[in-house]
Amino acid sequence: MKPTETIRVYLRSSISRKFMLSVVLVNALLVGAIGWELYNRDRIARDFRQIRRAESMVRVLAAAGTPAMERGLHPDLQRVAEAAVQGNWVASVTFRDSAGRTIARADAPNIGQRKSALPATEIRSAAVLHLSRTEDLIIANTAVPAGAGPAGTVEVGISRLDGVIDGQSALSAIALGAAIIFLGGLIAYLTGRSITERLVNLAEVADRFRLGERAARLRDHGDDEVATTARGFNAMLATIAESERSLKEICRIAQIGSWRYDPADRRLEMSETLKEIVGLPASEAPSVSELEHFVSPRQRRRLVELLKSDDECRRFTFTSTFKTPDASSKTLWVEARAECLPGTERPVLLGICQDITDRESKDAQLRQAQKMEVVGQLTGGLAHDFNNLLAIIIGNLELLQPEMARGSDVSKFSDEALAAAVRGAELTRQLLAFSRLQPLSPQRVDPNKLVTEMAPLWRRTLTEAIEVRIHLADGVWPTRVDASQLESATLNLVINARDAMPGGGKLTVETANMTIATGEWYDGAEIEIASGDYVVISVSDNGSGMPPDVAARAFEPFFTTKPVGQGSGLGLSMIYGFAKQSGGSVKIYSEVGVGTTVRLYLPRDGAKDGEAQEGAALQPIAGIGNERILLVEDNEAVRRVVARQLEELGYGVVTACNAADALLALSNDEGIDLMFTDVVMPGGMNGFELGRQARICRPALKVLHTTGFTGTFDNGSNPDAPPPHLLTKPYRKANLAIKLREVLDGRSAD
Repeated sequence: MKPTETIRVYLRSSISRKFMLSVVLVNALLVGAIGWELYNRDRIARDFRQIRRAESMVRVLAAAGTPAMERGLHPDLQRVAEAAVQGNWVASVTFRDSAGRTIARADAPNIGQRKSALPATEIRSAAVLHLSRTEDLIIANTAVPAGAGPAGTVEVGISRLDGVIDGQSALSAIALGAAIIFLGGLIAYLTGRSITERLVNLAEVADRFRLGERAARLRDHGDDEVATTARGFNAMLATIAESERSLKEICRIAQIGSWRYDPADRRLEMSETLKEIVGLPASEAPSVSELEHFVSPRQRRRLVELLKSDDECRRFTFTSTFKTPDASSKTLWVEARAECLPGTERPVLLGICQDITDRESKDAQLRQAQKMEVVGQLTGGLAHDFNNLLAIIIGNLELLQPEMARGSDVSKFSDEALAAAVRGAELTRQLLAFSRLQPLSPQRVDPNKLVTEMAPLWRRTLTEAIEVRIHLADGVWPTRVDASQLESATLNLVINARDAMPGGGKLTVETANMTIATGEWYDGAEIEIASGDYVVISVSDNGSGMPPDVAARAFEPFFTTKPVGQGSGLGLSMIYGFAKQSGGSVKIYSEVGVGTTVRLYLPRDGAKDGEAQEGAALQPIAGIGNERILLVEDNEAVRRVVARQLEELGYGVVTACNAADALLALSNDEGIDLMFTDVVMPGGMNGFELGRQARICRPALKVLHTTGFTGTFDNGSNPDAPPPHLLTKPYRKANLAIKLREVLDGRSAD
């Protein structure tokens, strides 16, 4: 290391060294300046004394040399000059004649002939005496009188160095200056050391406090500035410790912990509260496996993406449920963000966690209570409606029996009983739609085409006082839903809008495309709606609108604000269930006195146009046949009624009460063309599984399923396989005839 660098490092390492060096330099400069000033003053005084000596000496020599100069006795003049230079302050004596020639000269033997590097400067000049000085001499020049005029001149050089402080005095002055500098430096060193030791103590206490020693304080008593600083520093540490204690207590009560993960060295740090939450001892250092314990693979991938992101404001929030060492289950709310370490470009993950196990448990209890409330409301409404329907059916059948015995016309009684049964089937269908268990037949639907075809029906349903406006966006995507259910849903929305405008108004139906980004939409009662492309069908009115509490309950079954007898309260709940079961959602926007908008969100059909099935439903073709049908039904009464319907339609019928009998019948009878099977059956094999087994041994066999409930059954092991043919219970004989011909003639997907 270079000397200059060594000095620089030495000075940087201590304030006391800088202070000492500064004081020494200042003292040296002051001593030097004072010494120089004293030297200059002494020199001026000495010059003044030498000038007086030069004036006196030149006059004495002029008087002494006059006789010799008059007689021309040059040797006498030489002796006078030599005698004059014997003094320790006369440097030279020169006699010149009137022509300016030197006739006698003598120089002091210890000085010799001096030649100044600088020209002589005049001090003063008069007619009698002329004074000047060079770098080393004071020169006096005067005329030597002789008779009537001067015979010549005499010049005397007096040394300016005469009277300089001697060596001992100089050494004393130097020693005094050095002593002053040394004492100043020593005092500065001791003062600086006293200050720096207290500063070092402050740094040590701060470091101990940083490492967790919260009781660390400065021990400094006094009234100077450093002591005042120390007291302020101690007060600050006490405030920080108290704030930290309060924060820890708050975090402990709120069950909030913090963590930090450095991916470079795979080091995980946890706060004491978080260790307590996850069941780790406070003294144990957590490993990376602890992080993986309560973070799923998908969440870990999101955290890696967060580390690679350049957005410093980006956050990732998620919840995680995991098992603690004592086998209890806990749920954590976690928020993480990435941050670069100071002075480096290396990112680390910082996060906070909160134990929300109790809150989740209470939320689950609340949701369960709400569900039970809905179930109770549903049960009450269902019992009310079905009791009315059963009363109609039972009453008409009781009236039918005596009338049949008398042979009278009983068609009006049977028609009313049949209408009540159909109404019961429709009520069941709405309940299944609300519970998202309704059997659906999804197909590719063009929303613009559906709205255009439904518009005439809507206008017939509305009054003339209601103006209908239809706005169809260009390029609306197709969607894959059950077309009949979508038609029913839009019709329900239009009827609700009509009822909200009893005095007339404007009804607007719109279609549009919408893309929902990840995390953009969260429905408080449901899981996060999947991101992607959606088709939006909106029905708006400018009617009375709904207050917030009514809008919040609009999707509850049997909840209605209409008068008794004007609505069942299942319309919107059916729409809600249909939308959710189709992979979409529905939203209500309403304001009292302004109107209501209901938006139906349906997922975009991802199939290419060339691969899409025709959206329009096949036209029903009624007819009879002569094929042989295997009927599989475990309920004997239902099996007997359906077998009679099939025979009336002209089909040959083979019956079975379970899957085993059905497979046996298929193996014994090669003439069976179609198997008509219920889905829910005893014996461990449902109708879907029976259909797959039957197709293995009879690939050409046609299969038609029937059920009133399919939500909990897997309809096929291959997700890419076409949906099975399904006829929903209860059904009319005409519906059965149409569906049988569709399947047997291959007019629908097989």
